[in-house]
Amino acid sequence: MPVLTAGKSFILGYTDESENIYSNLPVVIFDDFTTDSKFVDFPFKVKSSAMKFLKVRESSNADLKFLYEKLNLNKLGSTGGDHKRRWISEFSKIKIIVPKANLEQKYISNILSQVDAAIAQVEVLIAKYSRIKTGSMQDFLTKGIDKEGNIRSEETHDFKAGPFGLIPVEWGVEKLTVVAKITSGLTLGKNYPEAGTKEFPYLRVANVQDGFLDLDEIKYIRIPIAHADKYRLQDGDVLMNEGGDFDKLGRGTVWKGQIEECLHQNHVFKVRTNKAKLLPEYLALYSTSHHGKSFFLLSSKQSTNLASINKTQLKGFPILLPDTDEQERIVVAVEKISNVLNAFQEKLAKLNALRKGLVEDLLTGKVDVTKLIKKTETIAKT
Repeated sequence: MPVLTAGKSFILGYTDESENIYSNLPVVIFDDFTTDSKFVDFPFKVKSSAMKFLKVRESSNADLKFLYEKLNLNKLGSTGGDHKRRWISEFSKIKIIVPKANLEQKYISNILSQVDAAIAQVEVLIAKYSRIKTGSMQDFLTKGIDKEGNIRSEETHDFKAGPFGLIPVEWGVEKLTVVAKITSGLTLGKNYPEAGTKEFPYLRVANVQDGFLDLDEIKYIRIPIAHADKYRLQDGDVLMNEGGDFDKLGRGTVWKGQIEECLHQNHVFKVRTNKAKLLPEYLALYSTSHHGKSFFLLSSKQSTNLASINKTQLKGFPILLPDTDEQERIVVAVEKISNVLNAFQEKLAKLNALRKGLVEDLLTGKVDVTKLIKKTETIAKT
């Protein structure tokens, strides 16, 4: 039996207890403190004293799912954690505009339910392919892909002891400083005379994401032209974060010349690999792997919410190294999975945008739903 919360977690876990099971369905569960709510049409376990159960009054002709959607339009942006109970004092007093016809309410709620079902289906696929990507990366980066395109196994290939367990005998292990040159970034805040300077774009930690670059917001700095050469990015450089939030630590992304004369600031390392031994794409992928993230976390200097690594620590980053042909096979294999995952994520974004537009049109009366109903009935008759 699922144990529910009205918040983002929704399903807290499962229990085999048989007491306090709520089965008067459907129902809207409402958190009295946060004002979060969920529409539920399956039995569940109740444990929260802050949860309210909202049902349609017997004297009302309203559709519960429609009322749930209207309720969400009135959700507070922030409750401030004050633990004030809000149903009786605030939400029960809110007046809403409701179509008189139950059919119209049901039509609206059915449309939104169909979109919700599509969203849920895509979210399941995203979760599935995220797990596939994580598991595949672990296999690719520890067992590799042989020339026939097969993942190696101890039954079919020879392995040897490596720093994290057994690795293929063909592989080597090198510290990053042996196969790449690491450059610290530009320090901000210095003032220079106007003469001989130029304004340059530069990348920050916020721009370097996990395997991709977010270039929506680019900062600029004016520095001497000659001073910029050391920090100028070249196609194929790998950008690796010095620190920030734990999830930002060390993550690598390949620069592909998206912006001309772009520099990097001092919290973003520039790593220029010896491409005969280490492909930039392989390094970026490896830095986001379980081995990479574990190394950065264990090596880092940490505070409550932040962590950082220095240049010396990054130089000592140990990398499992197949030959470059196999590195490319691994990168291509992961990219195929990533492309599928990205396609589902784009689809989810479109569905969420569609739902937002439908809520705006249908729940506010901007679209005459009665015309849609009549059109549907006409199509059904023909």
